[in-house]
Amino acid sequence: NIGVRVVTTKTTSDGYQQDPGADTFTAVKIDNDYTDVLPSANFKFDFGEGKVVRLGVAQVVARPPLDELRASRTLTTWAPYTGSGGNPDLKPFKAVQFDASAEWYFRPEALVAVSYYYKDVDTYIGWQQAPETLGGTTYAVSTPVNGGGGYIQGVETTFQTPFFFLPGFLSKFGIYSNYAYVDSNLNEMIPAVKPLSLTGLAKHTATVDLWYADGPIEARLGWKYHSPMTVIYGWDGSDLQTLESEKTLDFSSSYTVNEHVAVRFQVNNLTNSATRMYTDGDPNRLGRYDSYGRRYLMDVTLKF
Repeated sequence: NIGVRVVTTKTTSDGYQQDPGADTFTAVKIDNDYTDVLPSANFKFDFGEGKVVRLGVAQVVARPPLDELRASRTLTTWAPYTGSGGNPDLKPFKAVQFDASAEWYFRPEALVAVSYYYKDVDTYIGWQQAPETLGGTTYAVSTPVNGGGGYIQGVETTFQTPFFFLPGFLSKFGIYSNYAYVDSNLNEMIPAVKPLSLTGLAKHTATVDLWYADGPIEARLGWKYHSPMTVIYGWDGSDLQTLESEKTLDFSSSYTVNEHVAVRFQVNNLTNSATRMYTDGDPNRLGRYDSYGRRYLMDVTLKF
């Protein structure tokens, strides 16, 4: 499959920018537009007996978050003079990416797969504080900007199978597992004690689910893990924190009474794990510590 997309984007941002040294605001309207030509090619090689190799290469874009395109700006009227605002002139995330995977479907509902991807990033979006002279006063203004290039690459493995090799009811059990590794030289632009990795990139992520399925009964015990990663907590894109590594254990089960009635029971966070965040890349600077406890859900589904 080979093709090309041409994407034209036009945005208009309306807002109010604070006048330097005053508590008054001026209405502004800023237009922006850009066009991207996005070729792509995808290849699938089927070797039979459930063995498949896939290759893909593409130019890709992702538009900036709408809240980062706001035209508003606020300034302090006292020293040290600072400011904060959006950036209606942001360009999209842009990269050329390559993907390759090898998959073996060796039985019904059974899979072994390994994949690799590489993204040559042309530009991304992050927050930066830079001096800006307005009305004769120099302000340290924080705004989202387009950053330079870099790369993101990673490897992902998947294994799933029912336990067909076990006797009796044990053959009704099965496992799903996934592990992903990410490497990148891209960092957030906001200064910290040490550089913050790009938002959302956890170096290690793993999932293991043990499941049971026999007729009307289904159950699943799921374990998830991720290593520390940079996150934005809330609506302020400049409020970067590091989410500490997490390990969570969940359970779910369901029973189908008949074609009209089904019952489901779930328990999330069985081990009562807490969420811990820290600022400036320093584990000693606690940003948030939330203990949510275990969550229970039970519901009945009716179909008529």
